[in-house]
Amino acid sequence: MKEEKYQLASRAFVGCPICGNHAIKIYTAFPGYVVNTKYDIYKCNQCITQFIVAPDTPEEIYNAIYSLDCVPGYDRYKKYANEIIRYSDPFKYLSKQESAYHFIYDFLEKANVKLRRILEIGSGLGYLTYALNKAGYSATGIDISNSSVDKAINRFGNYYKHSDLKDLRQNTTDEASKFDLIIATELIEHVVNPVELIKECIPLLKSGGFILLTTPNYYVEKRIWQTDPPPIHRFWFSRRSFEVIAGVLDLNLSFLTDNYPNLLTTSLGSKSTPVSLPHPILCENLRDCCITIRNHNHPFIHRLMYIEKIKLIINFFLKHFIRNTDNLGVALQLSPPPKQ
Repeated sequence: MKEEKYQLASRAFVGCPICGNHAIKIYTAFPGYVVNTKYDIYKCNQCITQFIVAPDTPEEIYNAIYSLDCVPGYDRYKKYANEIIRYSDPFKYLSKQESAYHFIYDFLEKANVKLRRILEIGSGLGYLTYALNKAGYSATGIDISNSSVDKAINRFGNYYKHSDLKDLRQNTTDEASKFDLIIATELIEHVVNPVELIKECIPLLKSGGFILLTTPNYYVEKRIWQTDPPPIHRFWFSRRSFEVIAGVLDLNLSFLTDNYPNLLTTSLGSKSTPVSLPHPILCENLRDCCITIRNHNHPFIHRLMYIEKIKLIINFFLKHFIRNTDNLGVALQLSPPPKQ
């Protein structure tokens, strides 16, 4: 069947949630994550951000995603949670699975200050918080899902709390109880108000502390919503998006180097993918998937990417020829007090 192509929407404007400037509607009735749902897509040309305007994502959609084994992309989280306890160095294991975790691993390996006390927000199945503790850090994971927290505690130990940032702030009253690092992997694109999320993290940070974010990278401006269908993803961020956010919140900003070994193949694959409308993932009953899982990385190719000489060649090409990659790693730092 011939693939349906994008058709631009009639011009309409809303205020951009990131920078406050006018954002233009670039697509009307974009297919949503669930069959027969549609969303309008907006783009801000000032901060280079795409987003939807919609109420909170219904909790039952997330419940369906985490209860089904057929959901593309999310099935891998269960795999990590099941496999990670078999490894003597679970943090290193995670760093080799995908770039979001490689960002964190690389950042902590290269940090020139001690970042011992760590908070993971949206800890989900709990494997990253577990891996950080096994690597010698004092890590706590929080999640608003009682079910996820209970499963994580039963599987990995008492590293987790059923809490949101507001509740946690009430129990974080002095510098000793604050965190050196707050991590949110693949979370910020899901929330209604990303700026407010980051703002809520700031009181939990020690002076000079960091917020580490990973998210899909919007770097080809002509594309429309090449990320998970709405409302699962509500934002598609660019580097410029985070430059604006850092300026608004008076935070120091740096972008993390992405030398994840399998990036060359995934990056080239994304550039060759035709720009066409996505398919909905969940059926209307929220009990079945509408599409099957496709694994783009052959196991042999994946193993090949970890041979040291091949990694060096790949990283050379990444550095000199592919400057933009599919994921963004962002470090936001609370300014330390001036030296006396």
